[in-house]
Amino acid sequence: MVRHVFTVALLGAMLASSLQAFAMQASSKHDSAPAESSTAPVSIDRPIPPPAANDKTENLTVEDFLRGLQAMKAGPANIEQDPDFVNAIRGLGHVATVYTDEITKARKAGKATDSCPPHGTSSMSTDTLAPFLLRIPPEERRSMSMNQAFHMYMREQYPCPGKA
Repeated sequence: MVRHVFTVALLGAMLASSLQAFAMQASSKHDSAPAESSTAPVSIDRPIPPPAANDKTENLTVEDFLRGLQAMKAGPANIEQDPDFVNAIRGLGHVATVYTDEITKARKAGKATDSCPPHGTSSMSTDTLAPFLLRIPPEERRSMSMNQAFHMYMREQYPCPGKA
């Protein structure tokens, strides 16, 4: 089973289900017994890969992120070498960190936020994020930043009471 460490808790939680699925697929290809099904997150024990040559950490688009998810579907072997995967991991980590900082600062200042995740929320899944991103028209995915898309996703997942 291949395991990864993603130092941003939110990122690790979002990708855990996808990594678990890939790890289960890989183990079922090599074992005669069927892989166990579990909803527990994958344990993590490797650091985030270093930036890719074409680092898009701070400028990741929706299209870039989805391309990284496609790279994951190819399997976990040497995934850290795939620049699309590395950009997706690092870029989403950056977006999640910025978002968490924004929410924390706004709450501490008593200001309204555009989404209202429960305090301490740090788990979500690509099972809901990926379909949300795929609803964005392809022509918009090319230029829409993951930061903007992530904020839209969080507004949909965690709407604030009284906001429509």
